[in-house]
Amino acid sequence: MLLILVVETNIEQGSDRLYIEDYIKHFFDISGVKLKFIPMSGKGNYKTTKVINKINQKIKEYTKTNPNNPKFKVIYFIDWDNPRFNNSQFNLNNQIVEYINKMNYELVYFNKNIENVFLQKDVESNKKLKEATRFVSKKLISEFDNSKCKIAQVVILNSSNIDLILSKYLEKYN
Repeated sequence: MLLILVVETNIEQGSDRLYIEDYIKHFFDISGVKLKFIPMSGKGNYKTTKVINKINQKIKEYTKTNPNNPKFKVIYFIDWDNPRFNNSQFNLNNQIVEYINKMNYELVYFNKNIENVFLQKDVESNKKLKEATRFVSKKLISEFDNSKCKIAQVVILNSSNIDLILSKYLEKYN
């Protein structure tokens, strides 16, 4: 199976990928699963030609080399941010949800953002990669409270649905 993981950050920053990859490897068995990350360079780019072409390219490459098992799923990972106080953020989040539903993709949210979920704090933009690298290198995922990643609705701060979504496609470690 191929999981195409579309993340908000750009390729240079890469902090989202570090958290997500660490989370997946800690909680799930990924034997026989290919993970392919696609950076959006901002969630407003969720359906740009560049992102769509990268998704289609990954699918084409995978189905060509796996004609007998062409199973794949596209999962978007976005920071929910603070739509209650920002109408344009609210509208963008709704547009993304509509698009993902229309395309039959999955959506993993982080409320308010990925750093709030994994670190329980806000992180300045210029320190995000450093904090993500520290999280992975110090193996802080082993102390992580996964219960906050099993929240279906975007209502609780510092929460996510990452466990619920990934459990549909990956086997959990006991």
